[in-house]
Amino acid sequence: MATPPTTSSASALARTVSRAGALMTAGSVGFTPRTHYEVSLNIPRSYYLGHHHAGLNKMRQSLTNVGLIIECRDFRLPITSWNPLIEQSLGCAAEEERARIIVYTKRDLAPDTEQTKQVAQYLREFYTLPPPNSGVPYPPELRRHAARAVLFLGSGRTPSHSSSLSPLLEIIKHYAISRDSLTGLRCMVVGMPNAGKSTLLNRLRGHGMGRFKKAAQTGAQPGVTRKLGTPVRILPGEDMEGGEPGLGEGVFVVDTPGVFIPYVSDPEAMVKLALVGCVKDGIVPKETLADYLLEGGKPNLEAAAEWVVQEWRRGDLGKVVLDEVTPETLVRAVAKSKEEVISLSQARKREKLARLAKREQRFLGLAAPDDF
Repeated sequence: MATPPTTSSASALARTVSRAGALMTAGSVGFTPRTHYEVSLNIPRSYYLGHHHAGLNKMRQSLTNVGLIIECRDFRLPITSWNPLIEQSLGCAAEEERARIIVYTKRDLAPDTEQTKQVAQYLREFYTLPPPNSGVPYPPELRRHAARAVLFLGSGRTPSHSSSLSPLLEIIKHYAISRDSLTGLRCMVVGMPNAGKSTLLNRLRGHGMGRFKKAAQTGAQPGVTRKLGTPVRILPGEDMEGGEPGLGEGVFVVDTPGVFIPYVSDPEAMVKLALVGCVKDGIVPKETLADYLLEGGKPNLEAAAEWVVQEWRRGDLGKVVLDEVTPETLVRAVAKSKEEVISLSQARKREKLARLAKREQRFLGLAAPDDF
């Protein structure tokens, strides 16, 4: 068992890890990273809590008053941070009564490279439904996953073009005016835990109403929002200063608790979700996260691992998109979303039955020993 690190040893390890990261970035000849990382099958595979289930039920009950869904996904994890359960439960799409806008948050925490720009282009083309009568083909089987718009926003920590909220506010405003409701438009912001929902609501209110005091509490750990909030006005009504005709009483947004996936079948996906903060710290060991992130780094003391993960989350230890995003992986993600949603206990029961079936096959001589 490793000896608990002192403050000085942890600092030394942190400096060592920093130098290792610099070597990786520089492509040092003396460093040979792994080409594949084997994630242990024994890591926790769920973070679906009671308030996630209760919150999702409450969202369903509130849908009659909601005209627009704003779904937040983490741009560093654009496929894995998509929760199909939310989409299935709320029935949000591009053409339904409740339209959807997909917002990829924390864009500035990904590298500013041509490859990253290509990822954004893939996502925009895959999810954005072409305008009516445009003649642009769009696969019918993907229409239920499409959105009225796909946008990319920065975390707000650094000034960049991706941090501007103007395009999102304009889309919301035009959609509200097109509905021309006397009561205005009610929106609901949804997504996985710690995807930036509450932060987005506060920023929309600040830019749309000039009120920069927090309306929703935020934090570095998931679970700060545990129930549906009260509607927060982000655009003024038509009778208010700055309001426009057709906005009725204005545009309001309701904050919601993050909802995790009941069971994560892929252990690597669980590690990636823990890395970006969708899972509470401590559920997946920090040593595992740091080891996965460094791709071959060897520090395994808790203090050094904590430093590595937190530095990366802030974008100070290199920037990377963890998901592989191509047209093919997007199609596979949609296909996977159609699989039956099962709980952790159901998954364990199925794995146990599969092991028993394999043992029986081996006993009967129907399978080779290498199959086990």
